[in-house]
Amino acid sequence: MADRRIDEFNAWAARDGWSTRVDGDLQFRSPRLRKAHAVWTRAAAGDPLPSRAELTPRAMKSFLPNVVIWDVLRGAAANRYRLRVMGTALETVWGCGETGGLLDEDVAEPFRTRWQCIADLSLALCKPLRCHGAIQYGNRTYYESETFQAPLAGEDGAPGAILFVHIVGASVASHDLAVSIGP
Repeated sequence: MADRRIDEFNAWAARDGWSTRVDGDLQFRSPRLRKAHAVWTRAAAGDPLPSRAELTPRAMKSFLPNVVIWDVLRGAAANRYRLRVMGTALETVWGCGETGGLLDEDVAEPFRTRWQCIADLSLALCKPLRCHGAIQYGNRTYYESETFQAPLAGEDGAPGAILFVHIVGASVASHDLAVSIGP
């Protein structure tokens, strides 16, 4: 059974004209995302969340070019997100991603609000999610994507970062991810 917050997010995305949808079933088409989920689960070792320190570059080697990590900066009114890591495969797709940059300062609307909402959903649910849909960023509408996203524990055990493993491919009629960018 889907979480009400996932249903609300998907309804909002549809109203906003955004093709991305979220689900909690974690039935990834991409083998890299299945691997990312397994690595995240193993790093958690029975805890609700693994820490960022437990997800080393070595552990993420098979999908590291597809990794984005946003640090969570908790605020009274809203969370802010600071880019910590942007994998090389994704720099090509997004054309943005200066380490240390803030999402709310570096990403234009409507993408800023959309990306913040998806990050906020990940924090609110405090569990891994699967996202999928067509890219609607810049002139890259010919790409489809599938993403594993999951919170990472900070030093206090509360979510302090969000891991995204983002697989992007050329759109095809069957909506399969035909080409993945990166190794």
